[in-house]
Amino acid sequence: MARLQTFPDEFVFEGSMKKAMWQIGNAVPPRLAECLGLALLPYLNDIALNKFMQPEIIVLSS
Repeated sequence: MARLQTFPDEFVFEGSMKKAMWQIGNAVPPRLAECLGLALLPYLNDIALNKFMQPEIIVLSS
């Protein structure tokens, strides 16, 4: 079950089998977290360097 969620084989879950399954089911898969982090990194670097451009707001008048 943990392998399907991309946990490494050497990862140790604490507690009973039921608690381990609960932890696995509620966890964000490590590979997904890694991919999201890598995708966000350029944007976070831009914000940190104050190079992030605010989107232009267009007001539609009626």
